Amino acid sequence: MIRRLTLKTRIIVTVSTMIILSMLALAGVLARNVYSDLERRAGIEHEVALSVLTTSLQRSAGITGFEKVTDTTGEVSDTLWPGLDESAPPAIGRWQDILDRVRRETFVDLAILRANAADAGFERIATTLRGDAGQRKAGPRLTGAPAMKLRQGQHISGEERINGETYLVHRMPVHDASGTVVGALEAAVPESRLIAPMRRLLLISLLTTAIAAALTTAAMAFLTPRLLRPLAKVNSAMRKVAQGKYDINVPFADLPDAVGEIARNLKGFAANLAQAEAQRAENARISEEARRRAEADAVENARVVSVIGEGLERLARGDLSGRLDSAADAPFPASYDRLRQNYNTVVDEMGRAVGAMAGTADSVRNGIGEIQQAA
Repeated sequence: MIRRLTLKTRIIVTVSTMIILSMLALAGVLARNVYSDLERRAGIEHEVALSVLTTSLQRSAGITGFEKVTDTTGEVSDTLWPGLDESAPPAIGRWQDILDRVRRETFVDLAILRANAADAGFERIATTLRGDAGQRKAGPRLTGAPAMKLRQGQHISGEERINGETYLVHRMPVHDASGTVVGALEAAVPESRLIAPMRRLLLISLLTTAIAAALTTAAMAFLTPRLLRPLAKVNSAMRKVAQGKYDINVPFADLPDAVGEIARNLKGFAANLAQAEAQRAENARISEEARRRAEADAVENARVVSVIGEGLERLARGDLSGRLDSAADAPFPASYDRLRQNYNTVVDEMGRAVGAMAGTADSVRNGIGEIQQAA
C-alpha cells in the first residue's frame, strides 16, 4: 500500500505521523508528570489533614489522653490515645464533629478506626464519608495485610476502594499507653480529584495534537510541491534524455544538495550519451564508406578481370593487335593501370617478335627461291 503512494504523499504522511506521535508522547509525559504531582499533592493533603486532625483531637476538651508525636521536621509521626481502646466507651458524636470540621478546612475525608481484637481487623467508628443520600457510610472493615501492617505500627498508603469509589488513602496507627496499636487515623482523597485535572490535560493535549496535525498536514501539502519542484524538473529532464534528447539544459545543477548532485550526474550522463551517439554515427559513416569502397573495388576488379580476360582470349587466338586502352570517359583503374601497361608492352613485344620472325621467313623463302632458280 505504501509503495503505491507518491513521494509527496509519503512526505506528508511521514511528517504528520512523526508530529502526531511526538505530541502524543509529550502529552503522555505531561500526564504522567501531572499525575505524579497530583499524587504528591495528595500526600501533602494527607499530612496536612492528619496534622490538623491530631491537633484538633489533642486540643479538644472532650478527648482525654490524646497526644501526637512529631518528628524532627514537625510532621506527625505517631499518636497516643488510650481512650480509643475497646474497653472505653466511644464518644462518637464528639469525634464526628471534629472530623467534619477538619473536613471542611482541608477538603480531605477523614475517619477514626478502632482495632478489633476478635479478628485483628479495624472498623471505622467515625467518618466523613457519605453515601449518595448524604448518610454516613463507614465502609468495609480493614483486614488482611493492611491491618497487619497497622498493628505492627507502620504507616500505610495506597489506592483503595471504599463504598464503590477509589481513594488515595493514608493511615497512621494510634497506640495506647503500653504501645499497643488500638486504632488508626485515616485520610482519604478521591482519585477523581486526580483524574479530572489529568483528563482536562489529556483533552487539551489531544486537541492541541489534532490542531497541530491539521496545520502541519496543510503546511506540508502546501510546501511539499514547492520543495519537490526541483526534483520534478530534473525528472522531466531525465525523461527527455531517455527519449534521446541529449542536448538539453539540465536545471538546478548548481544546487549544493542531493537534487543538485542528481542534476550534475544527469548532465554528465547526457554528455556521455551524446558523445557515444556521435561516435556511433561516425562509426556508421565510416562503415558505410568502407562498404561503398568495397563495392566500387569489386566493380573495378570485375571490370579489370573482364577486360584482361578478353585481351588474353584475343592473344590466344593470335590477335596481337588488341591493346588495352584507358579512355578518358572510362579510365582504367589506377591500381591496375600498371598491369594494363605491362600487358600492352607484352603485346607490342610479341608483335615485333612475330614481325621479325615473318621477315626472317620471307628471307628464307626468297633464298630458297633463288636456290631453286639457280639449281
